[in-house]
Amino acid sequence: MAAKKSRTEGRSIGKPGDASDLMQSLLGPRTVAPVVSSPLHGIVIGLLYDFTAAGQPRIVVPGRLEQPCEARAICALDPSQQSRQCALMFESGDPGRPLILGMLHDPVVTVHTSGDATVHRDQDTFRVEAAEAIELNCGAASLRLSADGRVELRGSTVVSHSTGLNRIRGASIKLN
Repeated sequence: MAAKKSRTEGRSIGKPGDASDLMQSLLGPRTVAPVVSSPLHGIVIGLLYDFTAAGQPRIVVPGRLEQPCEARAICALDPSQQSRQCALMFESGDPGRPLILGMLHDPVVTVHTSGDATVHRDQDTFRVEAAEAIELNCGAASLRLSADGRVELRGSTVVSHSTGLNRIRGASIKLN
């Protein structure tokens, strides 16, 4: 009886022109990421670090991938999103093949400044500085901070609530 032929007989496996070469040509060259002790599976939160001269986004994952690594994206990105958090997945868990799924949305606070006013924002502080005054308005309510130390709080109803001591202090206090 004749021996059965193997299924791979007559095929070129691992030679130029096979499926892995096709995938490599489609995916393009990948930058080498630092060695990570374990694969990165699931959705990972990282930061859009910057863009290469060719416009390719680069990401970092604090605590996992500290060196910027080129990534591909399934969403439109622009330089104004730099340093914002993004949702990432890694192809086959490979840290050298990040895929940006989208940008995380922060609570929206839009501040328009003029003159010498500046806005500073870090992890847990939002600070607005101005030379003369800062004013917040919403309908009939307003809060104004002046450079001379005056604080004006106005509204149709002002409620002060405290679970602890609610203290009113000043050189003099005038009620009504």
